[in-house]
Amino acid sequence: MGLRGPTRNPNSRRGMAEVRKAKQLKVSKEIDKLPIKIGGVARKPVVSKGVICPRWLSESGQDMWHSLVADLTTAGVAIQDIDAHAIAMAAYCLAAVAELGESEKEPSLSLSARLGISKLVQKYQSNSQSWLEKIGATPAARGRMGIRPEPVVAADDAWDTL
Repeated sequence: MGLRGPTRNPNSRRGMAEVRKAKQLKVSKEIDKLPIKIGGVARKPVVSKGVICPRWLSESGQDMWHSLVADLTTAGVAIQDIDAHAIAMAAYCLAAVAELGESEKEPSLSLSARLGISKLVQKYQSNSQSWLEKIGATPAARGRMGIRPEPVVAADDAWDTL
């Protein structure tokens, strides 16, 4: 007998469905580890602190993702594999704000184009703020999580170490 009743017959409908589901789950876990061809160059996804950067991010988004992971790790936020896409959404929004900010400075843009870009920037800024709250990248979010900043001790003052 198994843990919860008799073992399954692998040829039964339920047994075959469970095997199919296990195979699909295995494939979905391995899909982010495959190399992807971007711009004619095959790149493997970069692993940062055990978490894999999603491959659908643009190059500027991936740079932002890595800096967010480094900052979150430094701040003491525990990052799991499941957090990779939430961090990626925050990185996507922040990278979009940066790119739109650069395109807004273009002198040849009309007033209506500048207005459209500023509306998009405003939208991405509010989205990035909500994603940063969700992943623990703000002091208020870390406070709600119970993560307290480490006290800063001056290296030259021996009395602080006591």
